[in-house]
Formats: sequence, C-alpha cells, structure tokens
Amino acid sequence: MLHPVAALAALSLSSLRVHGRRHVPRQGPLLVIANHQSFIDPFLVGVMMGRRLTYLARKTLYRSKLLAWILPRLGAIPLDQEGPATAGIKAALEALRAGEVVVLFPEGERTWDGKMQPLMPGVALLVRKARVPVLPIGLAGAYEALPRHRGVPWFCPLGFGATTAAIAGEIGPPIAPEFLLTMRPTEITDYLTDRLVDLVAAAERRRRRPD
Repeated sequence: MLHPVAALAALSLSSLRVHGRRHVPRQGPLLVIANHQSFIDPFLVGVMMGRRLTYLARKTLYRSKLLAWILPRLGAIPLDQEGPATAGIKAALEALRAGEVVVLFPEGERTWDGKMQPLMPGVALLVRKARVPVLPIGLAGAYEALPRHRGVPWFCPLGFGATTAAIAGEIGPPIAPEFLLTMRPTEITDYLTDRLVDLVAAAERRRRRPD
C-alpha cells in the first residue's frame, strides 16, 4: 500500500515524470545506479522502480539518531567510505545473490552544485563481483527541489503553475554483466558515467518547466 501512496505524493507535489519504466525487470537480481542530487533521491528511485529495494548508504549517515533508526527500516546497508568497505560490499553481494534489487548512488554523496560528480572507483569492483544486470537511472530537478544546503523542500504541485522544482526520471535499459566484464575497472567507471550523464540530460528535457 505504501508504494501507490508514495507515487501519488511524488506526482502531486513534484509533477514527477518518469520515462523508461519498461526497462525495469520484474524479477531477478539487479544493481541500480543513479546520480545523487538530493536527500529525496532514494524515495524517488523507489517510486520509479516499483520493486522492493535495498540501498547502500554511507556509514556516516548513521551518526544521525533519526537516520540510524530510519535506514535499517528501509533496508539500507551501511558502506564505509572512510575505510575498507568490505562488509558493505559483502552484504550487497549477498542481497544480489538472493535475487534482490540493490540501489547505489556511485557519486558517494549528494552534489553540492547540481552537477554530477565523478563516480567512486568502488562501483567497478561491485559490478565485477556482482555479475548482475546494471540499471542506470538519471534524475533531474531533485537538486532544485531540495539541495543539500537547504532544509525545506520546494514543490511543483500538479495542477498549479510550473516551477523549477519539477522532477523527472529517465530509466535506461539494463546493461548486461557480460558486456561490462569485458572492460577494465576504469573503463567500467567511464562507461557508467557516460550513461548516467546521458540519462540525466534526457530527464532534464522531460521536466515540467515554467513558461
């Protein structure tokens, strides 16, 4: 029941537009990667996917008592970016081997200026070890709706005048693991970066904009 309510809220408050839902496999393990614009990105990806998700969340987020309570209830796996990430990667691999969907924001943190940041090299390691399809998602407008330097969101309610806070998501076709495994780690990172950049640009074109 939560997903329809969340989808309705996203559509009503942000005029959310999603393209490419046909690319989401209905079953089987899947590694989802998306650019990271805002605190609301995990919520948006969940609405767009329509499947139960497990998130990789950086360990520092657990310093907040509120997030330390919320994240485990969302199925989040802590990932240590300040030291060896072995435990987080192992837990992610176990979830994937169990047929689950794992979501990773490979930039490692929310953007400071709305532009996509370089992907962390660990994403290539996870891709090579997981050997599952990778589903790229581009998000646009989430930074305008709730950037990391602002505590109150800005809305673009459906049925009212458009604002720059309208949000769109572009889901790309899954990338076969056999294709990615032909590449060196740096090539994987570069290829995934290019795919995300293209999808973010496509999502940006789909956003509901003010005249």
